[in-house]
Amino acid sequence: MIENMHTYDVHGIKILLKSSNKNLVKSANHQLKFFAKKYDESMNFNIVINDYLRKPLQDSYSVASDYYYYNDEFLDIPDHKLCFNISGNVHHYFIDSFVLPVNLIVQLALQLKDKTLVHCAAVSYKSSNIILPALGGIGKTTIVTEVMKKGGSLYGDDMCIIDKASNMYPYPIDFSVYHYHYKLLGIDRSISSKVKSVFGNFLRLFDAIPIISWFTIRIRGKFFPECENISPIDIYGKSKIAKPGKIDKMVYLGRHFNSKESVEEVILSETLAADRITSILLSEWRDSIAFLQIYSAFSSNFSYLDMCNNIYDIVLAVSSVTELKDISIDSKVNNEDYITSLWQSLWQ
Repeated sequence: MIENMHTYDVHGIKILLKSSNKNLVKSANHQLKFFAKKYDESMNFNIVINDYLRKPLQDSYSVASDYYYYNDEFLDIPDHKLCFNISGNVHHYFIDSFVLPVNLIVQLALQLKDKTLVHCAAVSYKSSNIILPALGGIGKTTIVTEVMKKGGSLYGDDMCIIDKASNMYPYPIDFSVYHYHYKLLGIDRSISSKVKSVFGNFLRLFDAIPIISWFTIRIRGKFFPECENISPIDIYGKSKIAKPGKIDKMVYLGRHFNSKESVEEVILSETLAADRITSILLSEWRDSIAFLQIYSAFSSNFSYLDMCNNIYDIVLAVSSVTELKDISIDSKVNNEDYITSLWQSLWQ
């Protein structure tokens, strides 16, 4: 059964996925392939993930709305095929799909070691390690691509790990590459991707037709997705993934509209930085947070509020000893002008 044992080591967080479910393994690898390790039965795992059918059988439960079933620190949600226990030092999950996202599962274990994920671009360039927290669509991939073209190295395009001692660790999950990213990243689009795009665009013609659109939207989402996942290692090479290092600068990225200034730059306060970064990270999991809140209401050992506060405290500790900036770029500028403006603020 070793072929069904998939193991990962995320900077000391050891994960075991015991499953032959191809979709489950594929989803895990999109996030964790860089951290894959050969299975070793002597490893002490922090996270153990099994198929939902292997969930522990219970004789009695505390029940809420005939939907949530809780006993002995396990919360079972049959409608979502989700059962988990995150109350101790080893977190257990029984799932058929990642209803709780991979990154959230990793986050819950990281906090036991005073580390947290940050939703950001994170790069190293000219001996300067910079974290760029931002909401989605701000231009993280754009600036990462430019840094890599100029010889920098990558901590992460979408996520990075930090700890209270202001260390940063690479978390190079797969890029979600849309059609407009290929030229930006300097990679060729695969033939299969082009073919899927043609069929996807054809099905999009039916989106405005009642009833039919219900089917075509779901077919398009399952078989003809708008993006494909590509490993940063395949794009840049493993040697371009940065080594753990100290954070030199934390720059919150934003975009603005209808302002006289093309670039707005201010000094960011420690508390505001911690609040923004915590809020952005939690917003990434907004569809799954409710499960943790319900678990917190049942459990005597897990607190959702403590989880949020832990993230805030880690980021605040880093912010108190790190150069902080808030840089906003005019939303109307093209990619070239965006890069030029941001580059001057970051490195010149």
